[in-house]
Amino acid sequence: MLVTAKDILKKVSEVTHIAEKEINGRSRLADISDARKLFWTCLRMNGYTIDGVAMIAHRDHSTVAKLTRDYYAVNKTLACGILNSLGAEVFEMMIKPQDYAKLPNGQKTKYCKLSNNMKLRVYAPLPERKKREIVVKKIPDYKNYCVKTIWRIAND
Repeated sequence: MLVTAKDILKKVSEVTHIAEKEINGRSRLADISDARKLFWTCLRMNGYTIDGVAMIAHRDHSTVAKLTRDYYAVNKTLACGILNSLGAEVFEMMIKPQDYAKLPNGQKTKYCKLSNNMKLRVYAPLPERKKREIVVKKIPDYKNYCVKTIWRIAND
């Protein structure tokens, strides 16, 4: 079962003794950033996507991806304990899509169920934009002793 991010944040705050506001903040102190990485790892192991975690954390998705990947081994056991105490399903953090596609179906089940049914979406190509011609005119300005250049889009 997916647990809300708010419940996970409360539990991480209790375990690490760091306020929820500080975990969601921008502080770079070691204890606070470690709690933040733990929170993000818990979300990822509960089935949230990198983009989803990035939206919750108000960060760029690349920041979330790098920090959860680099600190996964450190935070894995504590994150499993937090998720088990909340009664949530624990998934292995998703691997790269190209590596996931190479796995046999039996091994794909240990990863998030949300990703097992994913299909590639093919979008219709965008209609080609009509190119417009830009007309440039030079008009003499006798009063100011100069030549003015006027740009406009040609009428169709």
